[in-house]
Amino acid sequence: MDSTITSLAASAVATLAPYLAKAGEEFAKEAGKAALGKIDALYDFLKKRFQDRPNAKGALGDLKANPDDEDAQAALRVQIKKLMKADPTIVKTIQQMLSEIKQDKGSVSFLTQVYGGNVDKLINIGAAGTVNIN
Repeated sequence: MDSTITSLAASAVATLAPYLAKAGEEFAKEAGKAALGKIDALYDFLKKRFQDRPNAKGALGDLKANPDDEDAQAALRVQIKKLMKADPTIVKTIQQMLSEIKQDKGSVSFLTQVYGGNVDKLINIGAAGTVNIN
């Protein structure tokens, strides 16, 4: 369960950082509004859950102020992990939200554009033995 929580926290922060970096820009105001709906829902979910947690609320605010700051990202990851450990039902909620973001073409397009890359295919490879790629 700890590795799942760690992975989910990292994924949530990796999704939120570019969203927060672009949130105030014209892209987010115009073309990105519809695409950002699912990412915005994740942000709002965490914001509501952090209302009574000053450290978590502060970590989210720090990331919003400095989305590229690795320390701010790490602090938010810690707070998301604490939230999920305190309430295991949140694990499933965050899993579902991240899954919906991955499946949403607008969200994926936004994240790809923000990162400046061009993603044609994503491939996950699992192997039980030796894998050689030439």
